[in-house]
Amino acid sequence: MEENTRLPASQRCCTLSISHGKDGTDSTCCGLLIDTRHGTVLTHASLLSQMLTSNSSVLRDLKQDYFSQSKQLSLFNVEALFQEGLQENEEDNDKEQSSNGKLTPNFLNSELSNNSGFVKYDASVECIFQSWSLKQVLAKLLPADSWDFVENFSEIDHGNEKKEKRNQNSPEYYSLLPCFLVLKLRNWKPFESILDMHLSVNTRQGDHVEIQSTPFGSVSPEIFFNSCSQGIISNLVGKNNILILTDARCIPGAEGGALYFCDGKHRTLVGIMIATLCWKHNEWVGLSLAASLSEILDCLSGLPVKRFNNTYNAINNTQWTMSKVIKSVQVNIPLLSVNGNWGSGVCVGHNSQGHRVILTCSHVIGKGDLTSMEVVYKPDPTSHRADIVYRVPMGQQFDLGILLEQRITTTHQTGIKVRKTAPLRQGEAVFVIGHALFGRGFDLEPTVTKGIVSKVIHFRNQPVMIQTTCAVHAGASGGAVVDMEGRLVGLVVCNARDTSTGATYPHINMSVPIATISPILDSYLESGDKSVLRALCVRNPVIHSLWTMEKFTHDAGVFTSKL
Repeated sequence: MEENTRLPASQRCCTLSISHGKDGTDSTCCGLLIDTRHGTVLTHASLLSQMLTSNSSVLRDLKQDYFSQSKQLSLFNVEALFQEGLQENEEDNDKEQSSNGKLTPNFLNSELSNNSGFVKYDASVECIFQSWSLKQVLAKLLPADSWDFVENFSEIDHGNEKKEKRNQNSPEYYSLLPCFLVLKLRNWKPFESILDMHLSVNTRQGDHVEIQSTPFGSVSPEIFFNSCSQGIISNLVGKNNILILTDARCIPGAEGGALYFCDGKHRTLVGIMIATLCWKHNEWVGLSLAASLSEILDCLSGLPVKRFNNTYNAINNTQWTMSKVIKSVQVNIPLLSVNGNWGSGVCVGHNSQGHRVILTCSHVIGKGDLTSMEVVYKPDPTSHRADIVYRVPMGQQFDLGILLEQRITTTHQTGIKVRKTAPLRQGEAVFVIGHALFGRGFDLEPTVTKGIVSKVIHFRNQPVMIQTTCAVHAGASGGAVVDMEGRLVGLVVCNARDTSTGATYPHINMSVPIATISPILDSYLESGDKSVLRALCVRNPVIHSLWTMEKFTHDAGVFTSKL
């Protein structure tokens, strides 16, 4: 290979399996080839989660320092599986095709080649190290007593909700979350290659990203090797955005895989996967965690061990304009706090006195005789009071409430743009923006997830419900569904839950269509007359049956609940 070439992405990613000679314990995940001169692979330390006990020398070293080269690491046998060169694979594929480019009729009956398409290398564990800044972020954002991480899908009983929570969510696994391994490939033939990276400090919420990894690790690479999952950056946390949350799907065994920043057809490495964000409060969560690759490599270069020759280009000039649209929406999405609980809201405009009018869900306001709530615009921790102007009674449709913020804003911002023309179409791309999962103590910008409009439900030619495929979680209620221009099209109400099993489906969620209620909001903003807001309360049995997912029987006049 020529000097200073750029290795194809598929050849940098590998699957790793590790075993302990004594008891045969094994584990698997993915890895990234970061140095082609020395055959150096970087991976996440969860690879050792089944190998280490709480009194192991490796974990003792990590408690006292930020790295370890314990002799215990030399006891592990590692095997790395790489895809063969693309050129070789293309030649093989050509042999299976006829001259006109079509597969021959008997191609399924042809003899299988002995060439599996993979190359195996034995490897040794050189060292383990941890990122202090990542450790601090994880300890604050994902405390061990609140989150469960699934390490191995084979240990999940999908028919039993209680067993889905992994009882091996051990202190050892959690302590390895901010840690990484450096592996050295044996019998490696060195060559020069540049590693292109997109600096995490230049990433923005809404940036398109792609995960390339192997679900379930080395269990069945013939099927899953270097599978891709696309999404956007949902949130960024810590110094230089060291922790990256994305709604692209990551499956256990894919830890150590690549996260790419996508600019059109060009992909640039931006992160390394560390976990699938699996379980919180008895709910599956459709987000994935990655660590900034540039920050981790900087941490690696500072280790008091032999320097690794990481030849890479930092790409600083690619930015996606959609981040500006998201920022313009986020300033209008406050976190609403009441009685220790929180939800989201949307600033839809100002009244004649200059007070912000906030639209939210009635269930975010909650029950009782509340007259006001706290309003916080992240990341500013300052709270403000908002009076409750109107809320739809609990159990009625639509699930809506109106707040009036008790401070006069000095900005010229008029609130979020509302889409009033062009009906929302099935298949249209949308964002959900709200304070999902992480409440008041984290000072995070509202989280962003991307999807499409899966369905718009109409009643008498009027939209009454929007379903999207965006990942929606607790805390996002009252948040915004916006189109690609940042215009409000819906208000998030809930996701789907099966009450018989407790299973939650983040990617099946329901929102109130803004097109249906915007005339009422406009009337209130113009007149200030609270009485017009009573029209937000819908008492139609058919619409009620749609929102409660019940089967309405006209003859019997009863509801049969499904969820």
